[in-house]
This record gives sequence, structure tokens and C-alpha cells, in this order.
Amino acid sequence: MSQFNELIRWSNLARLAGGRTAKLTIAAPFAAFIILHNEPLQPVLQMSENWHPNPLIESLALARFDIFYLGLVVIGIAVAMFSLFSPFQITSNNGYEGFIGLKESTKTDNGVAGSLRLTLEDYAKSSAKMNLAVDVQERRFRFPKRFREGLWSLLVSLARSEAEQNTGVGGESSSSPKDILAGLTAEGSERAEWWDRLHHLFPAYSIDIFRLEFIHADYASPVTRAVVFWVLILGIFIVFIPTLITTYLVLSDLQQVIAASPALDPSAAGPR
Repeated sequence: MSQFNELIRWSNLARLAGGRTAKLTIAAPFAAFIILHNEPLQPVLQMSENWHPNPLIESLALARFDIFYLGLVVIGIAVAMFSLFSPFQITSNNGYEGFIGLKESTKTDNGVAGSLRLTLEDYAKSSAKMNLAVDVQERRFRFPKRFREGLWSLLVSLARSEAEQNTGVGGESSSSPKDILAGLTAEGSERAEWWDRLHHLFPAYSIDIFRLEFIHADYASPVTRAVVFWVLILGIFIVFIPTLITTYLVLSDLQQVIAASPALDPSAAGPR
């Protein structure tokens, strides 16, 4: 399941459903309604009859245009769902590099702290324990290993920076990474004290903090991501059916032509 969770990340879905060509499929139902109900165009839309002894193949062959239209509608539904539910961190930027570049160019101290605050609040709601070494089932899909490793690296860096400022370079800090995580996700005044205590350190690790925000958004809403993925795959499969049918009919016709042609007899060839 972890590999499937990686496959259906919002950033991966954006490569399929976030392009301009894919977004044009949203207009397929409206365009087809105008075309299919335009009487002068009906002769143009009629498919040539390719008779085949198999009734199923014959039915699919005559319905190629309708099947293709249905596939575009399904893809359009998936693209519309992606556009509606995908996080702005994914859709409003040109991938990870674009997101980090934009955040870094417009960052403020409060903005960096706010990004980390929102990420940790959501993480705390989804995790009953603050032990990063334990892969808790209920947070595996939304906060996978790469998120927890990035968060742990940030906590270690914050603990080290605090130690250097309090006791000099190479000194030891009274706050461990787990203490910092527990303090930043605590309730009431204790959490406020920890945020005030570490606020001045956050800007130095802005890239790490924005990276956590992007990863958090990339793995958000696993059920919705799965639905968008399977609807998109279904639409692509349906669109591909007319191509398979046409290819099969062409090969079938070619085989009949070869079978009907007279066999070449080398002895019948005249003298050169």
C-alpha cells in the first residue's frame, strides 16, 4: 500500500490531470452535446460499417464514437475532481522547485513560523503519540516516512542551534528533539512558551519547513487521491477501447485480403 500511496501523490496526479490538454476534457460533455444534436453534422459523424461475425465486436465497432465520448467525459470528471480538491501548494506552483522558490522569495519570519504551526497542528491531530520511530497505522498515508524523516531532521537542527546559542558551539542542550516536538504540539501556555522560545530560529530553516508543508500537502486526502486516480485510469482505458477496436478491424480486414488473394506458385512463373 505504501507504493500505491507514493503513486497517487497529488504531484503525480498533477502530471496527468493538471495539464492544459487534460483540462480541455472538462468541456467534452458540452461540446459533444452541441455536436451530437446538430443535424447537419450527423452524416459526418456516422461510423463506417465494419461487419464482423462476432456480435460483441460488431456492437463495439458501431459504438466507437460513443465510447470515445464516454471516455472523455470520465476523464473530464477526474480532472474536475483534481482541480477542485488538490491543494494549492501543488496546483498553484510549478512543482516542488516552484513552490520553494515562491515561498523563499516572499517569506517573512511569521510566515515561516505559521507554515510550521499549521503542519504540526495537523500532524498532532493525526498522531496520538509523538514517537517518530513508530509508524502508526492511522497516519501512515498522510504522514509517510519521508515526512517523518524530514520532521526529525528539522527537530535535530533546532535542538542543535538552541544548544549552540545557549551554551556555545559544541555545547549540550537541555531540550531534545522529542522535547521540542512535544512542546510545539502541547496545549495552552506551554505551547506558546515553546513557540516564543524557538521563533527566532525558524527563518534559518525556512526551506526545511516549507518542504514539510509541501510534503504534507502532497499526501493530503488519501481517499480523494485514490478516487481521482482510479476515475482517471478508467477514463483513459475507455478512450483506448476505440483504438483497440479499430486496430483489430484493420488487422482482420488485412488478414481476409491476404486469405482471398491467390497463392503464389513459383512453378507458374515464366522464363526470365
